[in-house]
Amino acid sequence: MKNKVLTPKKLQDIEWKKIGEETIILGRKSQSILRLNSIGSFIWFKINGKRNLKQVTKQIVLHYKVNEKKAEKDLHAFLQELKKLKLIHFE
Repeated sequence: MKNKVLTPKKLQDIEWKKIGEETIILGRKSQSILRLNSIGSFIWFKINGKRNLKQVTKQIVLHYKVNEKKAEKDLHAFLQELKKLKLIHFE
């Protein structure tokens, strides 16, 4: 993922609902349920199939006032988990 700037995209067979600052995601095909905290929810709603990883990282840095390298590392780990649960893919 380092050389090519990838774009995360939600898969179509999922549903989600925002409840307060948290988001509950249901992957129908993967039969997975995931509860996201406020930071995970923030990232989830930035994944729109148009923003690439650099753009999402920038949004995290601006919103949470964190170091870019740490934001990038944490974002990659979070997105890999979403991919493993078959909730997103990369284009």
